[in-house]
Amino acid sequence: NEKLQRDLKLFEEAGAVPLTYQSLKLPDGLSPSSRDIISCLNEYLVDALAEVTAQREMNKSLEEGLDKYRRKLNVIKHQTGLLYKDFHEKQQQWLNEREQTNDAKRDLQTEIEKNLVKLQEFDVIEFKKNNFN
Repeated sequence: NEKLQRDLKLFEEAGAVPLTYQSLKLPDGLSPSSRDIISCLNEYLVDALAEVTAQREMNKSLEEGLDKYRRKLNVIKHQTGLLYKDFHEKQQQWLNEREQTNDAKRDLQTEIEKNLVKLQEFDVIEFKKNNFN
């Protein structure tokens, strides 16, 4: 009985729901073994209640931690989405710049070819001019 009262006191100090302990009046005709069984069952009940309370506290703590990590995961997902968006924009910009550079290169190559043809024509004209004079 004293152990039961100590356990209840510890249980309440731990922040569990306060319980009122009332000693049961057992019938006078019970044998000592029956009294011991009832006392053991009462102790077991107090232990079980303490364990349930501890489990509830642990579950509450785990749920809070889970919510915290869910929020962090959502932030990371959002940041990842922003990074992919930024990457895609830069990739499109790079592809556009590359296409413009290739177009400018083709235009310059065409211009070089035209200039080579003109140079050859001038050489032919110069050659004819020098040979006929």
